[in-house]
Amino acid sequence: MQSKYDESPTLHYIWVGPPNIPGVGVPGHDIAGPIEMAKANKNNPIFFWCLYDHVEHYKDKFKDYPIQVAAIESHIKNCSEAPEFQSETDYLIDILSTCLDKTRDSIRDRVTVKVAFSLFLLYTSGGYTLDSNIMPELDKVKLPSYSTFHAPAFTDNPVHPGDLEFWMLYSPAKGNIQSKALLDKFYKKWLQSEDYHREYGEDAIYYDLAAAIMPIWKIFRQGGMELWVVPNLESNSIKVKELGLIKYYSNTHKYQSRKLYNPSLFIHKQGKGRVMHELFLAAQSPDTTWLKSLIEYGADVNMRIRKTTPYSYKHETALHIAVSRGNVPAAILLLEAGANPDLLAIYPGGIKKTARDLMYDKPEFSEVLKGINVTSPSDVVEKEDEIVPTQVLEFRQAFENNWEYALDLLKVIPNTKLTSFLRLANLDVEKGNKLVDFAFENNKSDLIISLAQINGEYFSNESSEYLSSLLQGIYLLKDYKLLYVPFLREAIIKNPAHSRELVSRTLFLQREAVLSNDVINKVLIEHSELALQLLNTLMTLKINNLFQDDFLKAVLTHPEHSTRICKSIIKWQIGNLEEQDYFRQLILTNLSLIEDNFKQLNALEQQGLLARWLEKDVRDAIIKYPEQATNLASIIIKLANAQKLDVLPLLIHGSNLDERLYIGNLLLECKLLDRIAEIDEYQLLDPDNTERLIEALDCTRMKSLAAEEEFKDDLESEFEDQEDFEQLIQSFSEKKPFTLE
Repeated sequence: MQSKYDESPTLHYIWVGPPNIPGVGVPGHDIAGPIEMAKANKNNPIFFWCLYDHVEHYKDKFKDYPIQVAAIESHIKNCSEAPEFQSETDYLIDILSTCLDKTRDSIRDRVTVKVAFSLFLLYTSGGYTLDSNIMPELDKVKLPSYSTFHAPAFTDNPVHPGDLEFWMLYSPAKGNIQSKALLDKFYKKWLQSEDYHREYGEDAIYYDLAAAIMPIWKIFRQGGMELWVVPNLESNSIKVKELGLIKYYSNTHKYQSRKLYNPSLFIHKQGKGRVMHELFLAAQSPDTTWLKSLIEYGADVNMRIRKTTPYSYKHETALHIAVSRGNVPAAILLLEAGANPDLLAIYPGGIKKTARDLMYDKPEFSEVLKGINVTSPSDVVEKEDEIVPTQVLEFRQAFENNWEYALDLLKVIPNTKLTSFLRLANLDVEKGNKLVDFAFENNKSDLIISLAQINGEYFSNESSEYLSSLLQGIYLLKDYKLLYVPFLREAIIKNPAHSRELVSRTLFLQREAVLSNDVINKVLIEHSELALQLLNTLMTLKINNLFQDDFLKAVLTHPEHSTRICKSIIKWQIGNLEEQDYFRQLILTNLSLIEDNFKQLNALEQQGLLARWLEKDVRDAIIKYPEQATNLASIIIKLANAQKLDVLPLLIHGSNLDERLYIGNLLLECKLLDRIAEIDEYQLLDPDNTERLIEALDCTRMKSLAAEEEFKDDLESEFEDQEDFEQLIQSFSEKKPFTLE
């Protein structure tokens, strides 16, 4: 059924998004698989693909292992220069720029990018693509070559798209026809999903993973692939016995188990393609593995269902759903993760109930209520808009004598009133330190914000590791409110280990209102060694609206990066080039950029920009950077000879003697005086230009008579006709027009 080749195919691990860190994700979820594979597999080359902004982080993580770290954007860019991959490259750029846009910040979107890039790699490179949580089950493994496309399946005779999976795929070679068909179908499916998203809102998107499975299923039915048959989803791991591999956290991005859930639960039957968030589905299952994974990934446990569906009611939270179904383990887990039991949902007849209200109707929640029942439900609802003095007093007394009870009291305070409550409690620094420690250790971001707004000294005991963890965790926990806390904003600026990473992520999502340009500028200026990676990310992703005056000042602070920046601007044609004066400023700081990007300057010339820029700025550049004058003149001649534009007539047409002197000096320094005949193809010696050129040359020669004699000697050798040469010399001396016959 299969044929194996001698070569060892490449293994491509893919991770989209920020690195996982302890406390906010599944620890090691991004690096454990590749590292274990590198230990057990000495035969297959291993690549780890991530976003450009995280390449250095992962190079450091994998420095002791034979793992090649590469940027997703770099591979897309390289493939964009290959005609055979042009359409597929456009697919990836479209998906990347859409799913990672400022209005889109979900795990599902990152998974979409990961799947798309996985299919792209299969077509453009071949080999295996693997989720980062796939690792060897054996001490030694070697992944073989096959002659056909491969994918995992739960049965050897799949009849439903859900019978197939995509977390590990194999393509036998670059340009494989099944890989191309799969990528094409995935892109079309994704476009349909986006159409629904735009028409019906962000709760009306197709389930992205199903969108990936559908084309795989069709290709199998057409006979274009073979299968790795794996056990059904009965646990949180899957074994691929044929290859000696195991996949952990198998239910993270997919419904928990086809035995536990009907896939129709994902679709709102009364609306086209409406989808329930995974958190609400996980809250229904007594197996909390999936729910725990979602919480670890940073899911908002207090998110609300926007509309009533056949399976839920408006404004319900996951806690409402867990309680309604009598799911005590899920309810406890949600409460421990910070779920608010006092949020109101709207039930039939307009009845409003909190999750706490629902618990009173279910005896199985009596023990749960003891942990949160400080006041009756009605009291909580009525007192929600005010802080009861007795609550503050009880909290202060409990803080002294019963720490656990104090925390229980704190849980019933609405987040909107938490700061006021703690301010009234007036904790001393020592008690504040203790509460801060608790907040950090349990990722209680609202509590951290409240404490920081009251007294920065509460954080005096926190180590740099805690603050670093918080700065990284802000992104995963989506608690951008933390960035408004003054001492944390200063920590961003002062912490070179994580500030660029956080700034990059913030810009990547175009959250300028959250992290202001003044903070961005300080990071760039104070950590110049980090600036290039951030700026290059912005260029590659075509983020145009970030190039504002104050941001550009920070960019121009680092001329050593200007060439890379300009290359990206030219390559991606970011923004309105004609209006972007900073681009010309960057050129003036790196004149060699013009020559480095000679082939790409066509794009600028087509817009009529290059001639105007050179006409306006070349003389200024020569004055500011005389050491670059020779190089610049040489580039100008190359452009003229390539018939890109008539540069020299523009320059010689200067309005005053000083300008013409610069041009004459330029020609002399570049030893271009002996090319008058060649230059004449651009009408430099016609009656309109000759006098200006002669003035420029005469001004130059007045500096050095020796240069004039040398000029005559060099020039004479260029003319076969002695009369032409003598006529030219006479025209120079008499300042008369001269044209070659």
